Amino acid sequence: STAAAPLDLPRNLYILIIVLSMIGFHIGAFNSLVPIVFQKLNEWNATLFGVASGLAGLGAFSAAVLPRIKLNSYGAIALVILADVAIVYFQNLYVMMAAAFLLGFCINSLRIQLRKTLIESAPNDRVADVIAAKSSLYYLLVSGSAPMILTFFTTSGFLGLEGARLLMIVSAGLLATAVLAWNLTPAASPAATTE
Repeated sequence: STAAAPLDLPRNLYILIIVLSMIGFHIGAFNSLVPIVFQKLNEWNATLFGVASGLAGLGAFSAAVLPRIKLNSYGAIALVILADVAIVYFQNLYVMMAAAFLLGFCINSLRIQLRKTLIESAPNDRVADVIAAKSSLYYLLVSGSAPMILTFFTTSGFLGLEGARLLMIVSAGLLATAVLAWNLTPAASPAATTE
């Protein structure tokens, strides 16, 4: 029996995988930088981070169960940036709560849209397996390394704790750049993924 030749994915699918990975990076940024902002800079207690995290989860759940409310990728990313700014720079609890819900909703809307596009891009089971394996690998690598990388830059030798605010916005900017690359890259023909 002969082993199947390695399958190279088209560039546009790698870009989708990168965008999905950047969502993981942003989630890692939220989980590592927002506690610094809340507890160290705003002097709020850990319970408020729990509330923010719960509201982001509720927003993500809402995106999954309310399919009629759809955001295009540009709208979602604009609202992610707005929510990030509100969460890390405004010290109002009600603004934070609304922004956390909005952030969860927008991130999950974008993630659902990406996964749907990735699934629909697979012309056969073999390509689907490769997409699933590569997207999982890159997502886990990037989301797992984000907290280590970002909190390293909040040390006193670099940006200090105040840098957590800026780094949160930078993570949204990286996600926005990946979304822009995704939208500007032409889709590959189905034949390109079957060869």
